[in-house]
Amino acid sequence: MRTDRIVTITDDLYEYTAGYYVTNKWIDNDTLVGMRAADRIMDANQEVADDKQLVKISLTDGSIEVIDTGVKYATFSEVKNGKLYYNDKKGIIELDLKTDKKRYVCETDAGYLQLTADGAYASVFTGREGTPSRFYRVDIKTGEIEKLMEINFSEPFDVANHLMISPQDKDLFFFAHEGDCRYITNRLWLYNARTKKQWNIARQTLSSDGALGDCFGHEMWAPDGKGIWFAKYAVSPEPPRGICYVDIETGKYKLLYSKYKYWHVGVSADGRYVVADTQYDPHQSEVVIVDRETDEETVIDMPYMTGKHPCHPHPQLSPDNKKVVYTALDKEGGRTCIKVAYLK
Repeated sequence: MRTDRIVTITDDLYEYTAGYYVTNKWIDNDTLVGMRAADRIMDANQEVADDKQLVKISLTDGSIEVIDTGVKYATFSEVKNGKLYYNDKKGIIELDLKTDKKRYVCETDAGYLQLTADGAYASVFTGREGTPSRFYRVDIKTGEIEKLMEINFSEPFDVANHLMISPQDKDLFFFAHEGDCRYITNRLWLYNARTKKQWNIARQTLSSDGALGDCFGHEMWAPDGKGIWFAKYAVSPEPPRGICYVDIETGKYKLLYSKYKYWHVGVSADGRYVVADTQYDPHQSEVVIVDRETDEETVIDMPYMTGKHPCHPHPQLSPDNKKVVYTALDKEGGRTCIKVAYLK
């Protein structure tokens, strides 16, 4: 797989971002949802600003249409089955993208939406350093919001976050132990809402001198719900380092791809491709497509970026796997923009 051409979406009035990679932004193969604001966008996703907009971007004619303003947790908006789900300061909104009919699913200050494959349920959470993390499940049809659990880890890294409902099981949830990856020894967790039990998966090992050997992070469910993709970062003392997959039945992981210094790891809707960005250097990343049938790891672009949100690439493949959308800077130290790579 190679790059045919790259289109940049930008203007002089706004900074743009493609959002976080675990929630689908594609309406169809030629239309997607992006975010923009007049100033550097959404370093803290929970902040609300009147100029923070969700926009519909057509790759066919280049048009950009404002969907809504004053949104909250904007980078975690998600397109599912012809509808867009996102937060404002009141709660969760469902927007039918064909009829433009909008309704409030429920009122909540929790965010970071993730939906099941059928769009029937969503997970949301709240949590910051020094406060308990609260995990919820939302019934999209009825608007019922159910508190699943409240959790803190031990200080100094007490935050639990990255809650993600399984795409195939409304009772199974992934969450992460957040903090400096060089010291977090139990990053990946599952929670079963039926049994009310939680457990650590992808157990990390120690190095030969007793330090943490495996530094994990940036996870995403496999589409079939049978496993989770994640990165073993380049800072890990123990080789090899790269893209990993953990089977949720066994809790054991395999490191599958290690050609680059992988950072955020996603997967195509059909499971055929893995798409990732890398920590090439502090100012530049690589966008990589991995073909799981051939095991080929291919760099398709080297965008400028920074280490802070929303300037990470966070690449995501279109439904037909022929385009990749990601965030970049228009030049080193420049403005955020959206790029779309056409593949061949």
